[in-house]
Amino acid sequence: YLGHVCVARGDVRRGLALHDEAAAAVLGGPVAPWFAGLVYCGLVYICQNRGDWTRATHWTEAFERWSDRVPTFTYPAVCRMHRAEVLALRGELAAAERDLIDVRTELETSAPWAVGDAERLVGEVLRARGDLDGAERAYRRAQVVGWNSCPGWAELLIERNDPTAAVRALEMAIEDPSWPCRQRRRLLLAALARAAAMSGDTVRAREAIDLAMTSEDGEITSAQHGALERARGEVAAA
Repeated sequence: YLGHVCVARGDVRRGLALHDEAAAAVLGGPVAPWFAGLVYCGLVYICQNRGDWTRATHWTEAFERWSDRVPTFTYPAVCRMHRAEVLALRGELAAAERDLIDVRTELETSAPWAVGDAERLVGEVLRARGDLDGAERAYRRAQVVGWNSCPGWAELLIERNDPTAAVRALEMAIEDPSWPCRQRRRLLLAALARAAAMSGDTVRAREAIDLAMTSEDGEITSAQHGALERARGEVAAA
């Protein structure tokens, strides 16, 4: 949990180091399965929020190998939810959607605070499959229970030719003090820059890019780099 706080506050290197240390302790010693699941979920969640898919995949594979050796370990609903996002990024959309549907009802009992995040992920999968109406319904369900669906929600608005609404949604997400939004700040700023450029406000777009480059002291992940380059392309095109 201290690692989550550090990353949300911008001390990314320390936060990641704490999570790596916790994961190494789980994989290298006799740790109760419930705590193992907690550590895995926390580590992968930070990776997902920062777009650090290489690290997320590495730890997911490591925990899968570890779980094969620990017969009492089963992925709880929250862990399966995070693993589904990794599957989606690999392009295994059907498997990801199946897992998310399976865990959604269970989350309402075991981890109601995560229901909104599961709905957000359903929206991501459906948007990737081209089901924009289904994605919108999922994103709105996430918002109803208090979970911010950006940047996916903003991407959907852009796909529906409403970049101005996307700018408003992203600015609200960037101002959101919750730790998930704080951890996604650089990706949110990159998305804001792209949306602003597409709406004709290149000054706002450049400001967002500049802020993204100085928003945290962690290294820029490949996904963050790609999002920023995409935004710069939209600025240049505008």
